[in-house]
Amino acid sequence: MGLDMYLRIENTRDPGASDEEIARWRKHGDLNAWFERLWIKKYKPEVTSHTVKFGDDEYLISAFNMEKVYLDLDDLQQLFDDLLDGNLPSSNGPFHTNGFCNEDRLREDIDAISRACVEVALGERVYYMCWW
Repeated sequence: MGLDMYLRIENTRDPGASDEEIARWRKHGDLNAWFERLWIKKYKPEVTSHTVKFGDDEYLISAFNMEKVYLDLDDLQQLFDDLLDGNLPSSNGPFHTNGFCNEDRLREDIDAISRACVEVALGERVYYMCWW
């Protein structure tokens, strides 16, 4: 079990083809928390969490799993700024990363966001999605 995260270009031209991947992350909880906040802000979902039961225990988990968040240039600029300023929210739960970031991870994040900006500027639909 893990947190798999994707930044993709939506295929709007060929119904049989897959979406193109810009980036893939694994267990980058703080980045996922940033996108989850954006999802809530943009889409105002009625349900943002739900309770699951494992054995005798119940857990409150996010409803953000497998939800697409379409990104515009303003979203990407804010993410770029937050990455550079170290302003990603701290994650919690099973994919908690608590501000873990290193130069390599930051470089990969910036590269992905830069490519996404170019694709959006060229008229492509770019989205983020996670799966756990």
